[in-house]
Amino acid sequence: MEVKVRVESVAYVKASVFFYGIPILLLITGAILGTYLAGKFTRSSDAMSALFGMGGLIVGILVLFLFRKRGAKKGYMPVIVEVIQ
Repeated sequence: MEVKVRVESVAYVKASVFFYGIPILLLITGAILGTYLAGKFTRSSDAMSALFGMGGLIVGILVLFLFRKRGAKKGYMPVIVEVIQ
């Protein structure tokens, strides 16, 4: 048995931006913050950038985990349109 499903394109784009954008945004923010703080504390900017970038990525993934119920709203879920025998 096969089914045909439909996902609203606006919901698909919003969900993609939410699930990909937040971790990447926090990764980049963490890397920039690490570079800035490396200059303040006279540490290796590459190492600080990598550490803070990974920290930002982890925080982004945790944010997604905490807000995962937002993705369970009806508008973001696929809808079965047709059952194909």
